[in-house]
Amino acid sequence: MRKKIGIVLLILIGYIFWGTNALEINHLTIRDDEIPDSFDSFKIAQVSDLHNKDFGSDLIDKIAEENPDMIAVTGDLIDSTFPDLDIAMGVIESLCEIAPVYYVTGNHEASRFDLFTKLAKQMEAAGVKMMDNHQIKIEKDDESIRILGLEDPNFINSALSFEDKYERMHQELKKLVTDEGYQILLSHRPEEMSSYVEEEIDLVLSGHAHGGQIRLPILGALFAPGQGFFPEYSLGTYTEKNTTMVVNRGLGNSGIPFRFMNRPEVIIISLESK
Repeated sequence: MRKKIGIVLLILIGYIFWGTNALEINHLTIRDDEIPDSFDSFKIAQVSDLHNKDFGSDLIDKIAEENPDMIAVTGDLIDSTFPDLDIAMGVIESLCEIAPVYYVTGNHEASRFDLFTKLAKQMEAAGVKMMDNHQIKIEKDDESIRILGLEDPNFINSALSFEDKYERMHQELKKLVTDEGYQILLSHRPEEMSSYVEEEIDLVLSGHAHGGQIRLPILGALFAPGQGFFPEYSLGTYTEKNTTMVVNRGLGNSGIPFRFMNRPEVIIISLESK
């Protein structure tokens, strides 16, 4: 009996190790009448929640194979508990050699603001487009789309309640939104879906939830920061009215040092004009 239990435990440990480290590339097609014809087949690689995890060359090699037109990094590049700027910059510099990189902050950057100021300068020097509360128009054959970026609310005055921080975040979003063209928002926080819908954002790329970190059969995601137990937005796509949100389950771990039924992922998003 003990031998059988030991075998089961070894299999479980092996599965958890594999599921925590085996990088998965997932492909997603977004179809929308608002996508200009010139951006049909435009490809975005979304990277989120690295948390300083080191994949060696595997992460970069797999993204390079996809030949994306742009790379979106949606926060938590570093981990607040064990920050490592060398790993973070090694990934960023390699990504910049593949395609233009667009970046927004996550809550872990806000928790280590002292280190993030140094990291931000290094990222800008590497050519990263820092998108916190900014927008950029990408033009192609006389047509365009807009990339918007939201700063994580934890960068806002720490004396404020979370409700007030989210309201400030929503106000910053209002300033970014225009009526011109297809709009893609990079924002770390999926729990703010209602704000994205209210502002009629076409496509939102987010992270933060880690896919629930631990996923259970039938029940799905166990817990996500900002949403609590059995979160509503944990991975995949969610559509409400004219807004589609993609929640990336991320690459690294935070708090719990492993994943279960929830492999680390990079999402390759292809735009398709109807």
